[in-house]
Amino acid sequence: MALLLDTSALAPDERVEAFYGALSSVHMPARVKVVTEQRGIHCRLEGHQLGPALDVLEMHSSGHRIARTARELKVIAPERI
Repeated sequence: MALLLDTSALAPDERVEAFYGALSSVHMPARVKVVTEQRGIHCRLEGHQLGPALDVLEMHSSGHRIARTARELKVIAPERI
């Protein structure tokens, strides 16, 4: 898997912006909210493309909330979960 983000390599005040940027770069329309103390956020995000329509992401992170509506899911592609 390719390492997409590891916030341990960043200064604490850069982590939240990097976290939001990484999640938006993996093409997931969603509302993301950090629910932990922002300077203490940590995230390690890895990804791998297994085929033209199959991406696998593995994320280990501190508290956050991701919400997607049915409409946002359809924007990705109706055949994707």
